[in-house]
Amino acid sequence: MKILFTYILLFLFTIFSANAQKMLPLEEAVATALQNNFDIRLAKKDSISAEIDYGYRNVFFYPTLNASASSVWNVNNQRQVLIDTSRSSNIRSNNLSTGLALNWVLFDGLRMFATREKAGLILQAGSISLKDKIITTVANVIKTYYSIARQKQLIEATDVQIKLNEERAKLAQYKLDIGTGAKPDVLQSKVDLNAQKSLRMQQETNVDVLKEQLLQAMNIKDRPEFDIPDTIPVNYNVVLGDILDDLENVNPALKLAQKNIEVANLTLKETKAGLFPTVSFNSNYLFGRNQNSVAINRFAPLFNRTLESQLWIFSQYSHLQPVKGKAADEAGRIEY
Repeated sequence: MKILFTYILLFLFTIFSANAQKMLPLEEAVATALQNNFDIRLAKKDSISAEIDYGYRNVFFYPTLNASASSVWNVNNQRQVLIDTSRSSNIRSNNLSTGLALNWVLFDGLRMFATREKAGLILQAGSISLKDKIITTVANVIKTYYSIARQKQLIEATDVQIKLNEERAKLAQYKLDIGTGAKPDVLQSKVDLNAQKSLRMQQETNVDVLKEQLLQAMNIKDRPEFDIPDTIPVNYNVVLGDILDDLENVNPALKLAQKNIEVANLTLKETKAGLFPTVSFNSNYLFGRNQNSVAINRFAPLFNRTLESQLWIFSQYSHLQPVKGKAADEAGRIEY
C-alpha cells in the first residue's frame, strides 16, 4: 500500500513539473534575441564587407598593368620557287607575340579622392547601422517583455473588480429576495460582472499575443511555455533634458542619417568629376618573332609611351547625373 501511494505521488509530481511554466528573466530574453536576430547578422556581414572594401581604398591611385601573349604554329603544304631557284614544300612557320600595357590615370576630376573618402564613411555607417540594429532589437524585447508584465497587472486588477461585482450581484439578489431591492439592480450587476469577465478574457488573449511577439523577437523555432514576473522596475533618476542635450551624439539613427548625407555628398562629387577631362599615361611594350623554315625574322621589339587626355563632348545626357545626386542629398537631409 505504501509503495502504491509513493508511485501515485511521483506520478502527480511529474505531471505538475511538466505543466509548470519556466520563468524567463529579461537578461536571457535579450541575450537570446541578440544571438538569433537575422537583422543583426546581416548588419555584421555588411560591416565586414565595408571593412574589406576600406582595405582596398587606395587601389584607385594605382596604375593598371596588363600582359598578353600569343603563339601560332602553321604548316603550309605548298610548292614555292625561291630567289635561288630552289623549291620547297611543307613550309613551317612559328609566330610569337607578347606585350605589356600600362595605364595610369593621373587626373579624373578628383573622383579617386572622393571614392577613397567614401569608403571610410561607408565603413563608419556600417558600424553605426550594426549598433542601431542591436539597440532596436534590445528595445523591442524590453518593450514586449514589460508589456506582458503590464497586462498581467491589469488582469490582477480585473480579478479584483470581478470579485467586487460578484459580491455586488449577490447583494442585489439578496435585497431582491427580501423585498428591499429592484430587479434592474440585479440585472445591471450581472451585466457589469459579465463585462469584467469578458475584459479579463481579452487581457489573457493580449498576453498570449505578446508572448508570441516576444518569441518572434527572440527568433526561437520551438514555442516553449514560459512566464515572466509581473513587476516593472522604474528608474526615477532619468532627466529628459540630459537625454535631449546629447541626442544627436547618442542616437544611432541620427548618426546614421548624418553619415548617409555625407556619403550622398561624396557620390555627388564622384558624378561631377565626369564633367572634367581625364588625363592618363599609357605605356606599351610589344615583342614579336616570326620564324619560318626558309626565312627567319627572329624578333621585332617595340616600346612606346603615350600621354592621353579625354573630355566628354556628348555622353547621352549622363551629365544630368549630378542633378540626381543633389536630389538624393536633399532627400537625406529631409530624412535626418
